[in-house]
Amino acid sequence: MLSLLICVTVSSHINIAIVAFTHP
Repeated sequence: MLSLLICVTVSSHINIAIVAFTHP
């Protein structure tokens, strides 16, 4: 369960980073 939480958190963070990079 902890691994799933980490995976979701990292995925969300990467998604936010992509959005911030593609929409400066």
